[in-house]
Amino acid sequence: MQSVVVRSSRPKLHASGDTLSYTASDFSSAQDRVIGDVIKRLPGISVAADGTISYNNKPVSGVYLGGDNLLDDKYTIATNSIPQGVVDQVQVIDNHQPVKLLQNKVTSDDVALNLTFKKSAKLRLLGQETAGAGLPGNYYADFNALFLKDQYKAINYLKGNNTGEDLQQELVSHNITDYKQRIGNDPPAKMLSLGAVNDPALSRGRYFFDRSGLLNVNNLVNLKNGLQLRVNASYLHDTEKQDYSQITSVFLPGDTVQYRETQHNRFDPDLLHAQFTLNVNKEKYYLNDVLLLDDNRWIDYSDLNTNGSTVHQVYTFTKRRTEKQTHS
Repeated sequence: MQSVVVRSSRPKLHASGDTLSYTASDFSSAQDRVIGDVIKRLPGISVAADGTISYNNKPVSGVYLGGDNLLDDKYTIATNSIPQGVVDQVQVIDNHQPVKLLQNKVTSDDVALNLTFKKSAKLRLLGQETAGAGLPGNYYADFNALFLKDQYKAINYLKGNNTGEDLQQELVSHNITDYKQRIGNDPPAKMLSLGAVNDPALSRGRYFFDRSGLLNVNNLVNLKNGLQLRVNASYLHDTEKQDYSQITSVFLPGDTVQYRETQHNRFDPDLLHAQFTLNVNKEKYYLNDVLLLDDNRWIDYSDLNTNGSTVHQVYTFTKRRTEKQTHS
């Protein structure tokens, strides 16, 4: 009698303590380009339109690369850049306590992700170059270089397009709102605006008209004695256009009143950010020294026409910040 062997092709999850591991290749498909495409498909994980990752409906505190914190909570930079084929496992770390000095002393309910990489990915420079053009004058370019070694990690790239891809989404700090609320630094809403219309309930790429360019540099070096140096810098320039029209009719018993409104808006953000971090994270000692530099400028223009009367508006906003943070 011949023996029968039954094999299951279903993906397997591996649990060890507070860590749940997904093998990336078990959930990938031929159409996936970056690891963010695979993460969207993992059981228990959801990804919002702005790139925010949640595990069991709880936003993750960050995405680590081989155990290193290269990006803080601006992890869309990683999920939109790292090729899915170089990732070995996506690990979900529950009750994550990033400060080794506080582990087993101060409990945490944070959830973090960690990406582990195949050995072949750690031995060489990774890069992807994409360029395209089309009529009537569309362009798209993406040039990046990645290092995923144990001692040195880097995600550096230059992107530009006018095809509706919003590059500002890659610079979002996904947990900044909750952080400001916890420390009591929740700034009030802006008092002035152009009165522009709200975004429609459509995919952003269908109505977003822009000409954007982004240079993003993220480098981390692990030195001896647990010393870690990190540089994160970015510059974004964008020109966004928005056209809107509306006709409102009010029907009265003997007459009809009609209002016509059109808007032609242009938004020009210039966003510069630089962060230099010195970190030592040991079981008996912790130091995190950060120097932040921000220079963000917005110039917005709006031509508002209501029943033949035109109002031209210009809104200028500048935010500069130089901040030194030390935690030990």
